[in-house]
Amino acid sequence: MNDDSGMCRTVFETCEFDEQEYHFLLNSYSESCFVWIGTSITYGDLAIALKRPNDQVCFSTKLIDKTGSPVAEALAMKLAKKMGKQVFVSCNVEMESEKVLRFINQKVFEMNLKLEQVKSNSGTV
Repeated sequence: MNDDSGMCRTVFETCEFDEQEYHFLLNSYSESCFVWIGTSITYGDLAIALKRPNDQVCFSTKLIDKTGSPVAEALAMKLAKKMGKQVFVSCNVEMESEKVLRFINQKVFEMNLKLEQVKSNSGTV
């Protein structure tokens, strides 16, 4: 059995969407995950979510609320449900449209899938 309890898997990507550059950082640990999304290198809102064991009920709260936007908390809840662990999300992005929100959600889930595939194939990143 492979014990990776102290291991951190990280992926960082920069993508352009609708003429705007977005930066994504995902750090995944055995019991938690940290996601940062931004258009500049600063923190924005910070939310945490966790799923109750053996249940689909998810709890979340904002730790830092700079914008009043529900995006960080909503993304943290989606990821916590999917990953089954505690998730922190910091989001420093102007949400100008639903299209941007869909792009961000899709990109974060793609990055998580990459980490999961690497983990199952080799155990390291």
